[in-house]
Amino acid sequence: MRKAILLIMLAAAAVPAAASAETWRAITIDDKTNRGIAVAYADADSIERDGDEIRFTMQVRFGSPPPHFDSLRSHMRLECDARRWGSEDNRLYLGDRRGDDIGPTEMAAVRPETNGSIIVDSLCAGRFLTGPVDPAVHSREVFGAR
Repeated sequence: MRKAILLIMLAAAAVPAAASAETWRAITIDDKTNRGIAVAYADADSIERDGDEIRFTMQVRFGSPPPHFDSLRSHMRLECDARRWGSEDNRLYLGDRRGDDIGPTEMAAVRPETNGSIIVDSLCAGRFLTGPVDPAVHSREVFGAR
C-alpha cells in the first residue's frame, strides 16, 4: 500500500502545473493583418474597471509571425465613453521566451470598424468570443481552421 501511495504521489508530481492563474478569453479574430490571422485575448482575471476606464492584460497571437516573435502582450487602458485606448507597455514573445520591450502607446481614439473598436466595445460591454482558453492552443485551432 505504501508503494502505491508513493507511485501516485510521483505521478501527480509529474503532471505539469497550469502555466499561470490567468483566465484568457478571445476578444477578436482578424484575418486581414500583415502577420496573417491575429487573435486577441484578454486576461479576464486582470480586468479592473474604475468608472469609465478599464485596465487589462491583452495577448495577441499571429498566424504568420516573423522568426523572432509570435505574440505580443500588453497592459492596456481603455476609456469607454471617449472610445480611446492605449498601452502601458508592450512586449514581444517567442513561445514563452520574452523578447523585445516595445514600450507604451499613447491614448488615442479607436477608428470605427477596426480591431481596436471591437476590443473597446467588447471590454466595455463585458463580452468575449470564448470562455476560458489557452491562447497557444486556441490560436493554433483558429489558424488551422482558416
